[in-house]
Amino acid sequence: MMGFLVAVSLIAAQPSRDIQVIIKQEHRIHNKDGSCVWCSLTTLCLHNGVPNGYKLYPSYKYGANPEMAVKALMSKKIAFYFQPKKTYQTHLIRWACKNGYGCAIGTDGHVLVLVHYEAEFVRVIDNSGKNALKVRKWSKEKFWREWNGLVYVVLPNVIYGPKSKLNPKLKPLPSPKKGR
Repeated sequence: MMGFLVAVSLIAAQPSRDIQVIIKQEHRIHNKDGSCVWCSLTTLCLHNGVPNGYKLYPSYKYGANPEMAVKALMSKKIAFYFQPKKTYQTHLIRWACKNGYGCAIGTDGHVLVLVHYEAEFVRVIDNSGKNALKVRKWSKEKFWREWNGLVYVVLPNVIYGPKSKLNPKLKPLPSPKKGR
């Protein structure tokens, strides 16, 4: 019986293998005022250890179009990848999740954080609503129905700071494949 309890407690202490990107609860920023873009990007900056982005929210508030967010990231000297709306390529999402960075994705009028991507499903953290800041599982059908093609990936300070401790075996960004 004692061996069983030790085994159960060891399993419980392990990070979930169901999620490629485990974002600490204290790094998840709650969107209380329509600032979903800024809350999602701040969450990614906190997770990826990018200090110049820790205060994107509340420095920036309320809605933002993609160009405004890109300009803010550039002005703060935050390294990032961006994919505009209606692009519908998943290589950047897959790469970000595989390397432990996570990404922000756009839906119709909203932005949330994607933390897992595989053939049958994805996992997201929404920063608002009744399930705010919880990891939720979406079917691939729901993902393709909701996603508008927009992707932001905030990179650790590989350009303006020390090397990433998240994934020392960083894999290069793959090129897009035909057919998603």
